[in-house]
Amino acid sequence: MDSSERNQEFDALIQAKQEWREMEAVQKEREEEEQAQDNRLVVVHGAKIKMDTHLGELQVLLDVPTTQGKRTATVAEHSIANFTFDDSFQLIAVLGEWKDVGNYKVQGTEVLLQQSTLQVMGKMPGNTPPEVGIIEILDSGQIHRPGSICAVLGG
Repeated sequence: MDSSERNQEFDALIQAKQEWREMEAVQKEREEEEQAQDNRLVVVHGAKIKMDTHLGELQVLLDVPTTQGKRTATVAEHSIANFTFDDSFQLIAVLGEWKDVGNYKVQGTEVLLQQSTLQVMGKMPGNTPPEVGIIEILDSGQIHRPGSICAVLGG
């Protein structure tokens, strides 16, 4: 292999590396766009939540219209009874109002979005100190479906 062939091979490797970087940048941008779309999903009964390491569900207790057959969560869902945790963590106080909520309203009340957060205080059973943290919504509870599927039939 002469130096001309080595230079061509080296140039091809550099080109491939540049294309790989561009592809990674496009993929990262696409993932960020998908996350932004997920954050705007309306939250429904059974949405997955977390407060620090404690995982659980949001229970929509009010009689409100449904989204995908599940009760739609609004800012009115902020009592201790609205939250159940898998590890027996128990809320003892809600320390504020929901933040980053939607501007869409159900029965005159703003809906919760997957990006919505709520500051709370809770504790594990027994003689454990209380914990203050933020409830985050991990999954809106909506059923994820493709936006549309088009079928083309041959004639």
